[in-house]
Amino acid sequence: MRALYATALALFIFLPCSVMAAISPALFEVSKQGHTSYFFGSVHMGEARYYPLPSAIEQRFKQSQRLVMEIDMADESAIQMEMMQLMMQHGMYLDGSDLKTHIPSSLYRQTMKTAERLGVPANSIQQLRPWAVALLIGQHYYLTMGLDPNWGVDQYFSQQAIKTGKAIYGLETLAEQINAMLAADGEGSSMLQQVLDEADSSSDYTQRMMTAWEKGNSSELSAIFNEELDDTQADKLFVEHLLLKRNQNWLQQLKPMMKKETLFVVVGAAHLVGPENILDSFRQAGYQVKAVSY
Repeated sequence: MRALYATALALFIFLPCSVMAAISPALFEVSKQGHTSYFFGSVHMGEARYYPLPSAIEQRFKQSQRLVMEIDMADESAIQMEMMQLMMQHGMYLDGSDLKTHIPSSLYRQTMKTAERLGVPANSIQQLRPWAVALLIGQHYYLTMGLDPNWGVDQYFSQQAIKTGKAIYGLETLAEQINAMLAADGEGSSMLQQVLDEADSSSDYTQRMMTAWEKGNSSELSAIFNEELDDTQADKLFVEHLLLKRNQNWLQQLKPMMKKETLFVVVGAAHLVGPENILDSFRQAGYQVKAVSY
């Protein structure tokens, strides 16, 4: 499971340019009784070279009546304000204690060493809880790989929807997303340990995941993702809270909406290839699911 939490930051849990796209990520058409919507697996951190996306994807987005995302990101200032409030409530120690007093000494030493190497200021970490430190270090780690949240797929489609006046719907709130992350973290430091291990290793796991996404190779993406899963309690919590429960909640919202409008649904790629993923659930419910050819 070493890389799962770190990869989740890029594939799930936050601007077009003039060059031609060098990627061909998968887009899926989901249909039933004459109603069709489109599902696109996103990466939350990306590169400028991704845009514009292939014309087949851009056209389906334009044809759709509503953009559906994990979180409605249209009001960035409101999202930033809510994130600050949630960080104060769930991500910081306000009782005078600090990170060092809440995690094993070996994990603390690893945290500080990795933070220094990635350019994360020590004073920005001390008052944060482990899951918040994991997010901060994870983001810096991906920046060293050339991945940037400003070039994430979610950001791109949100901005395109705002420009064109397309309606946006969020499947969950930021608070719900953070609560899912906290529930998946088990004893409170497993997420931090996984992110540190990935950042400190020479593994090409994350790069393989990103390459499979860029090529639209969903079977390879699924295989790479599943190879890190095992029967540990940490894995079970990860799958239950960050995948299964959220998938089920989203499906309850999506099915009635898809009877009324053509949706363009953008969610983390792991939700379309992971255990009990959304696309398989649609297939089991009698929907026709096929990859869009282009």
